[in-house]
Amino acid sequence: MSILQWNCRSISNKVALLEEYLSAFPRIDVLMLQSLNCKPHELPVLQGFYSPPIMGVEVGKVQVATYISTRLKCESLDPHATAPTGTRLCTCGVAIPARRGRQLSLVNVYYLAGCPEAEDTAWLRSLDLQKSDWVVAGDFNSRHKLWDRNCTRSAGDSLADTIMDSNLVLLNDGSFTHLGQAGCSDSAIDLSLVSPVLSLDAVWYTGKGHLQSDHLPVHIELGNVEPEEEEIDRTPKYQYRRADWGRFRSLLDEACDLTNPYECDIDTYFENVRRMILRC
Repeated sequence: MSILQWNCRSISNKVALLEEYLSAFPRIDVLMLQSLNCKPHELPVLQGFYSPPIMGVEVGKVQVATYISTRLKCESLDPHATAPTGTRLCTCGVAIPARRGRQLSLVNVYYLAGCPEAEDTAWLRSLDLQKSDWVVAGDFNSRHKLWDRNCTRSAGDSLADTIMDSNLVLLNDGSFTHLGQAGCSDSAIDLSLVSPVLSLDAVWYTGKGHLQSDHLPVHIELGNVEPEEEEIDRTPKYQYRRADWGRFRSLLDEACDLTNPYECDIDTYFENVRRMILRC
């Protein structure tokens, strides 16, 4: 199984860059995005992935979204059974059935600001590693010498202790994932945690290019996971009778005002309008 995690630091103007990047990795099964900072109807539609994605919303905006390949079966996890979303933490979880009767559970994590305290990470200890294999990945906003080679202080001690107590395995190899700005050093605050059985044949690496974010994309390859594949009709089904057509028309008019048909070729303009309709 191939997983890509990335803090995009606002997705609105990076969709084309993300799609170009994904074109080089046609077999990515799961895309875990953080800090999208957009409204649910503004989420991008990504070819080959289920849309709308599994998402976590904080104060009316999507901060985490997990896109699943249309090749795979999946279902949303009860957020109360994994991580408690709050003012400091935004998560979303998804379960994917795998062969040999195992379930793969993925939790997309974004700690919005500051180093998480012990009470903010206690949920990691409660994950049932017997009933499911786990991948917990995202932006933890925490530095520690255990995973950050540039770290000279131990502000992330509580998180490091929780990770060790949870029996999850940290895949990070010390490489930086976050680009330092304004005199700050590069750091590793995007973490990838997996069940011990998954770590035995896992490959972790950062991608080339930051895609106009200050975070690098992170790849996780799980060689001993075989998700069940099935061709599923993911065509969105709309309940037209319940639609708010006035609001839809207003949103579409506003979006179309931002697109000048004379600034691009007709195919590009058509694709832009199609995306706007799906988002609205």
